[in-house]
Amino acid sequence: MSWLLHDHLVVRTTGFPYEALEEVRLPDTAAGVDAVLAAEHAAEKHREHLLREAFPEAVRAAREGDPAAGRLLSKQRAAVGRRVPAPRPESAPGAELAAALLEWNRLLAEAAELAARASAAHEGELERCSARLKARAADPLLRDAVLLLSPAFHEGLRKYAVSPSGPNRENRQIERRLVTYLQRLAAKNETNSHFGPVNYGTLNPDLPAAARVERDPSAVTRTVFASARLAEAISDGVRADPRMRGHLRPRPSLAHRFTGDGAVNEITGASTALDPLDARLIALSETGLTVRELARELSRETTETRPPAPEAQDTQLAEPETERTRVPQAESEPTRGPQGDAERTRATEPEGGRTPGGWARGVVEDVVGRVEGLVRRRLLTYAPLVAPDTARPLDAVIAWLDALPAQDPGRGGDEAVREWQATAAELASLVEACGADSRADGVAAARKLEERYEALTGEAARRGAGRMYVDRTLVFEECRGDLNRFELGEPVTRRVGDGLVPVLELWRTAALLRRHDQQARARRVLDAVAPEGEVSLLAYLRAATTGHGADRHDGAPGADRRNSAPGADRNGAPGADRHGAPGADPHGAPGADPHGAPGADPHGAPGADPHGAPGADPHGPPGAGGDASVGGAGGAGTVLARFEGLVRGLLEGREGESHVELRAEEVMALAARAREMLADVPVPGADHPAFTSVDLLIAARDERALAEGDFQIVVGEGHAPALLSVFPTDHFRREEGGPDRIAALMEKVFADAGVRVAQVLIGRGTKIFPYRVADTLVELRPHLPAAGGAVPASALRVRRDGAGVALWDEDGPLLLHPQLKRAPGFDPLAAFTLPAVEDHPFTLPGHTPRLTVGGVVYQRERWQEPGLPWEADLSGWSLVRAARAWRARAGMPEQVYYRTPEEPKPLLLDFASRHLIEVFHRHVARTAGPVTITEMLPSPEGVWLPAPDGRHTFELRAFAIHPGGATAPGWRLHRGSPS
Repeated sequence: MSWLLHDHLVVRTTGFPYEALEEVRLPDTAAGVDAVLAAEHAAEKHREHLLREAFPEAVRAAREGDPAAGRLLSKQRAAVGRRVPAPRPESAPGAELAAALLEWNRLLAEAAELAARASAAHEGELERCSARLKARAADPLLRDAVLLLSPAFHEGLRKYAVSPSGPNRENRQIERRLVTYLQRLAAKNETNSHFGPVNYGTLNPDLPAAARVERDPSAVTRTVFASARLAEAISDGVRADPRMRGHLRPRPSLAHRFTGDGAVNEITGASTALDPLDARLIALSETGLTVRELARELSRETTETRPPAPEAQDTQLAEPETERTRVPQAESEPTRGPQGDAERTRATEPEGGRTPGGWARGVVEDVVGRVEGLVRRRLLTYAPLVAPDTARPLDAVIAWLDALPAQDPGRGGDEAVREWQATAAELASLVEACGADSRADGVAAARKLEERYEALTGEAARRGAGRMYVDRTLVFEECRGDLNRFELGEPVTRRVGDGLVPVLELWRTAALLRRHDQQARARRVLDAVAPEGEVSLLAYLRAATTGHGADRHDGAPGADRRNSAPGADRNGAPGADRHGAPGADPHGAPGADPHGAPGADPHGAPGADPHGAPGADPHGPPGAGGDASVGGAGGAGTVLARFEGLVRGLLEGREGESHVELRAEEVMALAARAREMLADVPVPGADHPAFTSVDLLIAARDERALAEGDFQIVVGEGHAPALLSVFPTDHFRREEGGPDRIAALMEKVFADAGVRVAQVLIGRGTKIFPYRVADTLVELRPHLPAAGGAVPASALRVRRDGAGVALWDEDGPLLLHPQLKRAPGFDPLAAFTLPAVEDHPFTLPGHTPRLTVGGVVYQRERWQEPGLPWEADLSGWSLVRAARAWRARAGMPEQVYYRTPEEPKPLLLDFASRHLIEVFHRHVARTAGPVTITEMLPSPEGVWLPAPDGRHTFELRAFAIHPGGATAPGWRLHRGSPS
């Protein structure tokens, strides 16, 4: 058996039932519009008959007749051409034409009457819909959800709920925003407090029933978390406070290899000579000592060879204060200015200058000054206070502050520590207050928290205005849901496993071929920069991102497209990283490496959450960031392109169909045939293990249909990383004390395959981050509070391996866990990762049928539009009419999802909802790129998960791993321990 399917499931559900979206539908309007369109269609068909058959025959008969009759005939023909009633139809030459013209006029009158009735009825139905929305706006649960998602809109919603009713412009704007949030809360599975709770489930073949679902409201646990940027505000302030400098921990540069009396830049190969004290400082900094501890250690070492000296004094360094790094003050106290030069001189120099007896004091001064100098030279960097992969970063910063030793009384050290402890404690108490049972108290605490943050940083506390899916606020809530038991029994488990095998084989094949292509291109880079066949990883990355051996247009990372320009720190100090390392983006965004290494954070593709794609929509277009079109993504001539050509053969001539069914056997045979291409160029990796986190949906009319086997499995997205081991998805299970069985299984499979696999540490730009699932960690940028916990970038080498390349550390070959989002085109690090098994859609221009493999939906039906499919100035009933006409022409279902380049997540469009049509109109009218539309599947009729308040959409996230090598396609369930 090839694939191991883990029995552990993550169950993500919506917090509101899908029935909430029924409130915004206008079924009578939809039926009325459809009746008008049907009448217009009948009239159009009759028009074609008149113009192509009836009129030409009448004209031929009337050529030698009465001229007046000919003129009437000409007028009648022109009227039909203009789609208006024909004049005097009863006077038309010939009874047949007269009857046809009478029918034409009748059809036009019927369509006009239907349109008038439907338009008039629409206003009344819209008014009733608005009344339902106003009642929904007063619902405390909805208000609570909106408060978490957008505090700014929460206030507007409160005012709308109590405002006079009426179709005014302001109310319409509020209603559109409200339905946008409703579709997010009732139709999309994303983690967001109890409005997007996290639950856990099991594939249980011992259960004879199809499923067992039990709820326990007492199991619900809501937890408020501080955002990473709130903790960063304290960290940044501590770093900028000169009184705290002695507590910081310098770390050696990750871009240099140190050789005792020198340093070698692994990017450029340039050597730098070090004097003995600098060399000793750098060596000691690897042990995790603070600046004060370094001074004490060097002083101790020096006293072993020199006579006693007076006790050394701590040295204070002053830096200009910025809005981002203001030292915390009580609200009644004025802000301190920077320390003056005279005061700094008095603090750092002994009376009478340096004397033979003042040698020890000189050592202290030298240490502080030398550390600063080494930081400026990029040979040292100040380590982060805490690691990025912690669920409670603010608590971790507080623990760091509480563990600080006291400094000398009267020198400002103790005062600074107390001030920062008080500030951090105040923020932590406000975070806790944000989760108060009284939402009014929570709102007040959130406002106070924002005020303190803005006073501390000079930055706006809220962000992401104008976009739906961003982490806007300084706190967020997560919730353990009420699904006490969710088990899929033997009938469903068997169909899931059997159905996934051909899907996973296709994905794995695409991953292997893609990695093969990346290996070949990485080899060209290595050959160009190091003909001898070996170079440092950092030098390789620099060569790859500057175009050596790879096409420059491939989109290799190297510029920070998520944050500010590279080399500028958020405090406004050009070229300085918040940790003291010049040129680094604080979150590991692509750009200049803090130590001079250009390139990209390998797990932080621009515009994507680098750790786990929060809230990835199960119904949205799969494969965002993947290879999006048949035959084009892999590049002409690559093995991936050849594979996609094979798939094109299966779809050829079927573009006009709504559904294409492929047999599992032919798909697996195609995948096996494609993998034979790997033998053409022997690069490493074809026999490596591979794994994926796959999103699954199950469509059924109800629980009874599920029990009877009347259900459909829909595959959503596939994610290359182990997304069952990320925060917040796995947080509550870990809090309950459960082991990471996913990590244990991977460790076992990797050991059996004889490969070492490391995890690259990355910064935290959103609430989501990966837990550590590997024993070996790699740092390309300084993310750990001390050196020694990870393999530094400077210790990694790229070597030839067959026709490809391999990554080595001092212990031998090293593979990396795959990244979530690959850089477009050539990704310099992809050659060193395990095969990145992710969903691989096959799309055609314009329209792509639903693709089903062995009864499992491999990808949903989709359409692509270059822009707005109707006139931009349409509104009201005419807009609804245009939308339903477009739906009918394209053959779309009543509910679809759409994605624009400006919104990272798809939104729901219900063609029976004027509000959702208007939201679509506004989004698409201002988009800069194409619009991708995907059928909603499961459709509303296939939403079956019951809850006390209605039916909820849900998504299952499963984990599957392949041991590598040439094994026969198949699967078995992994249960219990990895042994």
